[in-house]
Amino acid sequence: MSEALAASCNPFFYRWARDCSGGCPNTLTEYARRMGFGPCHRTGSNCAEAAGQLPVLRTADAAISAAVGQYDIQVTMVQMARRCVAA
Repeated sequence: MSEALAASCNPFFYRWARDCSGGCPNTLTEYARRMGFGPCHRTGSNCAEAAGQLPVLRTADAAISAAVGQYDIQVTMVQMARRCVAA
């Protein structure tokens, strides 16, 4: 994964999304929720923070598109920064 992140290798993430979903496209969205993304996960910081959005993924194609940021997923900058610090 570190090589895929360094090279911005979309095919790696296409395969990852396909393999992770295990036949259930919404698995990717569930993982994102568990990691603290989406409308229910405001960080509580002092700034005005939007809620973000995690769509229902109904097909494997939608999950693959979401894995590379080509779907209607919206996370806040604060959520992303918090995940980077936690990782």
